[in-house]
Amino acid sequence: MGLAVERRTDTWVRQVAGSALFAGFEESEIVQVTDCLGAQRVRFGSGETLVAGNSRTSVVGLVLDGSVFASTHDANGTRHLVSAMTAGEVFAEDMLTHDLQHTEHSVTGARPGEALLLGMEKIVHSTGPLCHLRSRVVENLFRVMSAKNRMLQAKLRIVSRKSLRDRVVLFLAEQQRAHGSADFTVVFSRAELADYLGVDRAALSRELMRMKGQGLIDFHRSTFTVMPGLADHWSTP
Repeated sequence: MGLAVERRTDTWVRQVAGSALFAGFEESEIVQVTDCLGAQRVRFGSGETLVAGNSRTSVVGLVLDGSVFASTHDANGTRHLVSAMTAGEVFAEDMLTHDLQHTEHSVTGARPGEALLLGMEKIVHSTGPLCHLRSRVVENLFRVMSAKNRMLQAKLRIVSRKSLRDRVVLFLAEQQRAHGSADFTVVFSRAELADYLGVDRAALSRELMRMKGQGLIDFHRSTFTVMPGLADHWSTP
């Protein structure tokens, strides 16, 4: 079954007004530029593909509701989670860095929701100077890509650690920083978190229970509380 498509409504204009993609835009300007770029709202289910990886695409997406995963697949077809995007976050922006509008990551629904797809043809293949609104979209997209690069660097720091304990500590510390609180809910299920960290699910569950028993964290399903001093409990120097 294909993605359910819907044209612009005032509801989603208000939804995207606070996003990084439309930072600095008035609602009237959002209406104007999204109409220009042929924006479409799509509904997606869990596991449904929004953008196929290693392929050409002409759209950049913005999550309106629910969440999506960006992932890669190795030669054996095994999925490797790269990142998760929730409401207000952008996906497939890396197509702007390739001459052939190529995206490296598959984007699939994590939790059912809606996304806004923006056509990039009038930006990538403009026949004349970009209007000021489209130019501001491009500026915001490059800011988004800069932020995404920092997120990828953070993940590389996590998965480069040899021990499971260190990967978990770094991940939770990063989540605490991102949420601005010691109490937070992550978008990943336990299996998805194991995939993201590149570890065995059963081993991850044991380590989390061990850390809970040591009074370092508390958790229920995907909601965590980080106790003071967690960062002092590395397993390796």
